[in-house]
Amino acid sequence: MSYVPGFSNDIFVSFSHIDNQAVEGAVGWVSDFHQRLQIEIEEELGARVSIWRDPRIGGAEDFAKDIERQVRAFAPLPGAQTSLDGAVLKIWRARVERGVHSAPGTVSAAGADGIVVACGADALRITELQRAGGKRLAAQAFLSGSRLERGARLGAGDG
Repeated sequence: MSYVPGFSNDIFVSFSHIDNQAVEGAVGWVSDFHQRLQIEIEEELGARVSIWRDPRIGGAEDFAKDIERQVRAFAPLPGAQTSLDGAVLKIWRARVERGVHSAPGTVSAAGADGIVVACGADALRITELQRAGGKRLAAQAFLSGSRLERGARLGAGDG
């Protein structure tokens, strides 16, 4: 039961499970964060809250197909987005690119045919995107005005 009416969970914790490895017999930092967050929020609200995180994800799953579907489903509103150098980047069109293996969020290629971003076992080729306050552009036009090199990171912890 959640605190927020109409929802089954109040908070969703998204993380890379490989980052939650236990060190020297202690629980992983994400598990510790989850427990502490629940305690703090429940004490503050004086009510039980529900925090959800997917225990099945092991760190090398393929999210490219899911993200591709979200890009299509969320267009035009609310829109699919990520971040680049701390600024919002809206993704308008993308497709799955097979056989690209790198850390999720890492740019593995950027050229006229799109920006390839690793998503676990495969990647997403972004073909149309938009900076906050900017125009919707094909990848080639976006890259002519923005320097984006192999190894750059999109999303949380980008830079």
